Amino acid sequence: MRTLLVLPRFVDNIFDAYDIPLGILYISSALKQGGKEVHCLNLNHIEGGVEHVVAQAVKEIDPDVCAAGGI
Repeated sequence: MRTLLVLPRFVDNIFDAYDIPLGILYISSALKQGGKEVHCLNLNHIEGGVEHVVAQAVKEIDPDVCAAGGI
């Protein structure tokens, strides 16, 4: 199973500091320990429109599951 986890954008500038939510990291770790292929897309480190960036990642990775974190 190929999974794409998307961390939402919390900052406007990719150089701004932020506290990453630990929940999505726990999920990633548990899936990896279970032998799953996990790709994490941190939108805080990528410039461009959210819809375009996520659509491109889905096209490239072709995940079975796509999940987004949030606060």
